[in-house]
Amino acid sequence: RVYYRKCSPAEFIAILTGFKTIVDVLPNSSTLSSTYLKWIFSTMPNVQEDVMYFFDAMDPVSLENKVYDPVKLFKDGIFDELTKAREALTASEEALNDELKSVRKILGDPNQQFITVSRVEYLISVKLSDVPKVPNAWIGMG
Repeated sequence: RVYYRKCSPAEFIAILTGFKTIVDVLPNSSTLSSTYLKWIFSTMPNVQEDVMYFFDAMDPVSLENKVYDPVKLFKDGIFDELTKAREALTASEEALNDELKSVRKILGDPNQQFITVSRVEYLISVKLSDVPKVPNAWIGMG
């Protein structure tokens, strides 16, 4: 699953932790009796460096708290694409918060918040009495 990039962050960390344990215990692959483990270490001669690279790139607070959110798992500045994605996510959240201010004004409800329904985020719940205030451009969801 790691090879095909289909593993979850928790699975990735479990595998890294397992490799780190093996590398820490065994100074070199010649002391291994398992043919499979010897093959793994022979095909990945830099496994110790690779494991340490990823552990050093991870945010220790996220690891300690077992927050395996891929956006928060790695430190800033390590992976350029992740840094760009974080910036885009922050900009999107700011735009949504600005939109929420507008929604509050339209509905006259200063306490209006986004809701999540069936894993669909950033929805607005409108009371039946406020339906006449809703602009025609808004899309209703049953």
